[in-house]
Amino acid sequence: MASDLAAGRKIVDIAVDYGFETHSGFTKAFNRYFGCSPEIYRRHASFDMPKLPILKKTKQYVSGGIVMEPKIVKKPAIRIAGFDIKTRAKDRENNKAIPKFWYDYLNDGRQDKLHKESFLKSNEEYGACFPENPENGEFKYVIGVEVKDGNSIPERYHVCIIPEALYAVFTTPPVNDTDSFDDFSFPNAIQGTWKYIFSEWFPASGYEFAPNAVDFELYDECCKAETNKVMDIYVPVVKKTD
Repeated sequence: MASDLAAGRKIVDIAVDYGFETHSGFTKAFNRYFGCSPEIYRRHASFDMPKLPILKKTKQYVSGGIVMEPKIVKKPAIRIAGFDIKTRAKDRENNKAIPKFWYDYLNDGRQDKLHKESFLKSNEEYGACFPENPENGEFKYVIGVEVKDGNSIPERYHVCIIPEALYAVFTTPPVNDTDSFDDFSFPNAIQGTWKYIFSEWFPASGYEFAPNAVDFELYDECCKAETNKVMDIYVPVVKKTD
């Protein structure tokens, strides 16, 4: 079921294959088990992500599964400014569009200009996914930095609010720039953590993905280290009610 979603099949077709008469019935059952909607799972748990054993590099595992316990924290609303694109999970479009978006941002001068602006509150960068448009499947992805209160922002930047939420915060397994194995690269550590969150942690956690909330990756000084490079993933959650 989950692999069908990640591979890009239509949700209604998957629902029929698994014996559900309606899309809503399938969605409720999926959310009850996986802790998120089929659309959110497909957005983050890509079919071609690394296998879960990548996370064993943390040396925190027990018989039968990997253990990666998040911190549960409440964060106030965050105002960020930067750049945005719209993309979709259908046909894994987002898996190509978002890496290209980052590559262009890092190499075309936009990052340098943004970080020289006087309105920056911090140099930490956010990679934020906003809720999907149910009519066309598009969602907005933003690369940005937190801004100071009361500062006006030039129109060339996209300004948005990450709303207040309760988050499960996952730190990726540490990697080194000198690691020679592809499975231990920084991008794969990030992707492997996302897959763990949705395939392993949510089903057993007692939490579910908070509706209409924003998830994000936070890139700070820990991402720039040559050794033990890590970053944090913020997943908005609420306690399951059933």
